[in-house]
Amino acid sequence: MFMLVAKNERGQLVRASDAQRTRGYRCPECDAPLVLRQGSRVPHFAHRPKQGCQLAQGESELHLLGKETLWWWAKQRGWNPQLEVPFDQIEQRADVLVTIQNHPVALEFQCSPLSARRLAERTQGYQQVGVAVRWLLGPTYQKRLLHREIQARFTQLVNNRPSLTFWEPHRAQLDYLQPIYQGQVGNGRWWAQVGVETVDLHRHASLRDGLVRQAYQAGHQVAACPLVAHGRREWWPLTFERPVRWRLMILLALEQLPLGKSWPPLGWQAWLATQTKWLPLPALTPVQRQALRMHHLNELTADLLQAGIITIRGEEYRYVRLPQWFDDFDQKLAFVRQQEGI
Repeated sequence: MFMLVAKNERGQLVRASDAQRTRGYRCPECDAPLVLRQGSRVPHFAHRPKQGCQLAQGESELHLLGKETLWWWAKQRGWNPQLEVPFDQIEQRADVLVTIQNHPVALEFQCSPLSARRLAERTQGYQQVGVAVRWLLGPTYQKRLLHREIQARFTQLVNNRPSLTFWEPHRAQLDYLQPIYQGQVGNGRWWAQVGVETVDLHRHASLRDGLVRQAYQAGHQVAACPLVAHGRREWWPLTFERPVRWRLMILLALEQLPLGKSWPPLGWQAWLATQTKWLPLPALTPVQRQALRMHHLNELTADLLQAGIITIRGEEYRYVRLPQWFDDFDQKLAFVRQQEGI
């Protein structure tokens, strides 16, 4: 691996940008001699060929540039940055370690693919040693449309809002992707969204789809689903299924229950959770993860209450009304188009 820091003859850590070619430098990990290279953009140290050090694996120059620019950016903010700081007890190395309000924070600049499992392991490792971590995604992530699972994987909270944080090393600037909250159900944009989702459900309906089969067996067309299935525009990906399909699954599950079924508040939330396949959110703490999921369930609960499908009686939620489906796709689409024009 190319490195931005090495040990000098006195055992002191030296940044490659401050190093001199006439001096000797060694690897902080294996103590092998290193070569100082200037690179096309970023000075760095490198192992000689065929050395067995675990740090001798390749690292892109973009990653080096990202770490170097992060160091300068953090230094300007007075965060006392350190490059490539090892944590031997968890066998991890922070790209940049900073101190913010007396708390250590690891800044991890991520350019290459990273599995949810490995990200969770690294995040938990930092938690074990009392270090917070911020995952900063590189241009390879920022330039493409991220799949919902990837978006959920790197979700962290910024000002208590779920966010993706990007580091643009050429501009030395942070960029954020955060939720766009839609207005109330029933406004013009909402009806337009319902129309798009209805046509999409109809176009992709196939009996090879388990949800389509389940609806068919219950006497329904998925595209003729109740309006409450559409909810608001998705503000952040939390479930494996997209919101309209997730809500459809909940409605079909409710139809299997007898009218009058009741739950205490925690029991209701637990029932909803058992019907839901959540996306992993490995970069969040358990408390943060639970708060986002409860917000998602509470939003659905509010819409079911407004639709009259459930009510609150005393200290219980009660299932009192079957979801109202349209007869077919054409009837629903005509109704939606009429509402769009009002």
